[in-house]
Amino acid sequence: MGMRRCQVIGVLGCGVSALAVPYVPATAQGFCVERPSMLERLREGYDERPITQGLESQGCLVEVLTSPEGQTWTVLLTRPDGITCVAASGRYWQVVPPVAEQGVRS
Repeated sequence: MGMRRCQVIGVLGCGVSALAVPYVPATAQGFCVERPSMLERLREGYDERPITQGLESQGCLVEVLTSPEGQTWTVLLTRPDGITCVAASGRYWQVVPPVAEQGVRS
């Protein structure tokens, strides 16, 4: 069930990405290979490297990779078996500072 859920999350990510950002690099969304191959392709083709990652509740690794100036970005999902899929990709990645909650002093 865990790997199936990772795949569903990937499909949902593709749908959301397609609506928000029409740009798709050569590593088309839904493309899946072993993680080292995926990281090498994104590094060599787009100069993208991981900037953040986390584990989702079913054990999939979720990663965001960007190029140095944020020209391109890719969201990857890696299943527990080591297969990595492109969930979303686009252009113009920006790091946004956290927004303080109303009524909370920092």
